[in-house]
Amino acid sequence: MFLEVFGSSHTTMLGIVEQLHSPLPSWTQLAAIASPALENVRLYFLSPDNKLRELCYDAGQSGGWFEGAVSAKNVAVAPYSQIAAVYLPNSAIRVFVQLPGDTIEEFSIDEGSGWYTGTNVGDAVSGTRIAATCYAVGDMPSMFIQKTDLTIWGTGTSGGGWFDLGLALPKQPARGVLAIVRVYYTAADNTIKEKIYNAGSNVGRWVEGTFSVKTIPGSNIDAVVWTKGNDNLFRAYLQQGEQVTAISEWAATAAWGQGYLALLPAMA
Repeated sequence: MFLEVFGSSHTTMLGIVEQLHSPLPSWTQLAAIASPALENVRLYFLSPDNKLRELCYDAGQSGGWFEGAVSAKNVAVAPYSQIAAVYLPNSAIRVFVQLPGDTIEEFSIDEGSGWYTGTNVGDAVSGTRIAATCYAVGDMPSMFIQKTDLTIWGTGTSGGGWFDLGLALPKQPARGVLAIVRVYYTAADNTIKEKIYNAGSNVGRWVEGTFSVKTIPGSNIDAVVWTKGNDNLFRAYLQQGEQVTAISEWAATAAWGQGYLALLPAMA
């Protein structure tokens, strides 16, 4: 069952999920994206037979949630595939999954076109996390994975083919977490660290960030950023062992500091 939450109220998508794919596998992978002002929302997940599925919500269309066109493609993915998706400024969508042969495949839809198979960016370690984003300048999506030699690697495209982003973190723990705003990744001893891209820096494009937080084994992380005046405000969420498995918040404007220690007390 999916649960959709808006502030203090919630609705469920139970009806459509039962109709399309019942039951969903435990711990199904999810990727959610939205256009500005939440006018268009897309949810990507795996069916019990390891096919890529899509649920859609469009503000101008009555009837609420509906099954998306990518579901009809019946794209078979690896049972351990993660999913990443990104909305581009031109309303195009890119979805990244791991195929049964362990390569990472891009699926695309552009304004006025249907879904089509994009670029296969090559091999990755089985079950690699996939993180994708689109930076504010242009329509260039960027994607980060862990290669078979356990190097965390970034690639991007400006429409003329994919190219190396210059990020290579060798010999990181297999299938560690990856998150985007900056790049957050699992290093040794369950510490989550940060890499920052400085386009105008004299010390190189990718530099070590100051974020370094010890987490419980297997913790995920996600991060958000928004602008207030001239400041960029960052928030990161992970499990660092508060109340055993609670979600903890870290916050940064000029420097990282502890936010809420325990947002959601969780069962041990």
